[in-house]
Amino acid sequence: MLSIEDYRRINKFKDYVHRYHFLNREYDAFRKLVCAALDEFFGFHHSLFGFLNYPRAKETSLQVLVYSMPEKTMERFFLSGILSDAAFRGDKDVVLFSDTENFKKRTVYRDLLVPQGYSDFMVCYLPVDGRYVGYLVLFANRTQKGFSSRDREIMEEIRSYLAVEYHNFLQIVQLNNTNQLLISQSNHYPMGVVMMP
Repeated sequence: MLSIEDYRRINKFKDYVHRYHFLNREYDAFRKLVCAALDEFFGFHHSLFGFLNYPRAKETSLQVLVYSMPEKTMERFFLSGILSDAAFRGDKDVVLFSDTENFKKRTVYRDLLVPQGYSDFMVCYLPVDGRYVGYLVLFANRTQKGFSSRDREIMEEIRSYLAVEYHNFLQIVQLNNTNQLLISQSNHYPMGVVMMP
């Protein structure tokens, strides 16, 4: 169960994300901001934030933003195929690797996580209206000794908020790009552009 202090942190996190993410309309700006805020407010130091193009089923994408971890580690993580495991495709949108069966015997744990100094990872899918807009993979280093049920509860509390904010951000970026395209195209025609229904 989350404490009052946890809820205060969650509210500060939401306020921070909401206040600053529209200032920069660069495509990766929102993902960078969220990863930095997860680090600052909750101590989730290492993360991946993947973009999904609104599929109905849980899947992964290599369109990821890597935060505070070596890219080689990220490459090996995706090549391991661990995110295709049924445990990460089930009903839950937030799953801890350490909750899967015999996780310490798995190859990805022995050959990737431990040598890179990680003890656990958590996957959090971001659904909007029954479709997935993105996903986060958070890594716990050995000093953290894995993720706790409290960490999972925090992500459960913020995932819907993040999904809606990310969806809104993508809509604004798309609208801005369409607007720029319209402006650039209308500059080529001396009489302007006529819009027909």
